[in-house]
Amino acid sequence: GIDVKFQIAVSDNPSGPWNFWGTDAACDGSGDTGTYFGSGVGESTPIVISGCDRTWVSSKRYLRYRVILQSNFDQSLTPRIDDVILNWGR
Repeated sequence: GIDVKFQIAVSDNPSGPWNFWGTDAACDGSGDTGTYFGSGVGESTPIVISGCDRTWVSSKRYLRYRVILQSNFDQSLTPRIDDVILNWGR
């Protein structure tokens, strides 16, 4: 019942705009801001964006990420993030 979800946002300006997206926007930079990377994956599972046209992010200078931690219903279990590692390649 616990979950860890990520979204990313890219911009040419350190002040934004920051539009956070998940999986449905990962290939073209458009879509629903209510989707996430990593939802339902296991512990220490890398989240990989591959097989997409990533030109919508390649020309951007700044990247932010958002992490959503979701506990179970009675809040007896809570997820924990120890590290976030971003690998960027062209």
